Amino acid sequence: MKNIVLFGLALLTVQFFCHAFNPNDKFRIKTVVIDPGHGGKDPGALGYSTSREKDIALKVGLKVGQYIKENFPDVNVVYTREKDVFVELHERAAIANRAQADLFISIHCNSSPSPSAYGTEIYVLGLHKTDENLAVMQKENSVIMMEDNYQDHYEGFDPNAPEGFIIGIMMQNAHLDQSIDFATKVDSQFAHRANRKSRSVHQAGFMVLYKTAMPSILVELGFITNKNEEAYLVSDDGTAYMASSIFRAFKDYKAQAEAGIPEGGILVKKEEPVPVKKDDSPVFKIQFVVMKTKDEKLASRYSMIKDFETEKTDKNMYRYMTGNFTDYKLAVKYQNELKSKGIKDAFVVAYKNGKRITIQEALAEK
Repeated sequence: MKNIVLFGLALLTVQFFCHAFNPNDKFRIKTVVIDPGHGGKDPGALGYSTSREKDIALKVGLKVGQYIKENFPDVNVVYTREKDVFVELHERAAIANRAQADLFISIHCNSSPSPSAYGTEIYVLGLHKTDENLAVMQKENSVIMMEDNYQDHYEGFDPNAPEGFIIGIMMQNAHLDQSIDFATKVDSQFAHRANRKSRSVHQAGFMVLYKTAMPSILVELGFITNKNEEAYLVSDDGTAYMASSIFRAFKDYKAQAEAGIPEGGILVKKEEPVPVKKDDSPVFKIQFVVMKTKDEKLASRYSMIKDFETEKTDKNMYRYMTGNFTDYKLAVKYQNELKSKGIKDAFVVAYKNGKRITIQEALAEK
């Protein structure tokens, strides 16, 4: 109870000294803190092959900062780390608070015991609502066990106990709408610009978001335990697309936040040199079976495929497909992987604007 009272006083202090975003104010996004997760002695999640979460997070984080600096020279970009070093979670939030940041972006990669799990997730601070969200939170929070005197830094709270976040969530309430708004923009960019599978926006009790006094999100770029998603995230194209998506979400969020500023107050004069995929560019999927009926659980023969979509044909049959690739070679690799697991009928198909086209037509546009 003593700790709750002390945090209550801290809450009043933070609310007094930290401004809350008001859409009617002439507000500027002046400082952004980019937080590449993990680092140093903490590798984060380990990938399907040799990748490490800390390396991918740093590469994408630095690229996001580069895009912001090039296109918004008036914005101060602060990194919690710019190289492979270990930074404690409480210090990451402290860096943002000292910089009086207007936005905090923490970048991570996901992992799963299931090698078929894939897709992006965006988190804001809150109490987890599913066991899956709890597992992601516990994984990212476990890094505090590597910190010296972590019990002092976190006031004795159990980082995996929901009651420990109640005050922190109250402190973030002034920024929750803005956090969700920005998270939704990032999620949309991942899905529609980078053509990644969206696993939506969630709430969970991440320690790195717990003490930040500004709108804050935690990005999970994808599952590096998935062979194909790992290959995408470690590639130069994957880095560019994911960073570009976060940047474009930032650009939209900034424009919306600064909508009350007189014309000429925004310094952007050029279009960003970011390799963003056109909305109507072809994508490749793997079709693995055609059925007479729609089976949401799918037959046991295909139980290793957790994420799939269906399409009804003009003959009232249902095509089952998995994957969503912009790179034809990665699609072929995934097709061969499914074939090696006994799914002999798997083959690559192509779509543009939701309509099926030939592989030749798709490759002609690449």
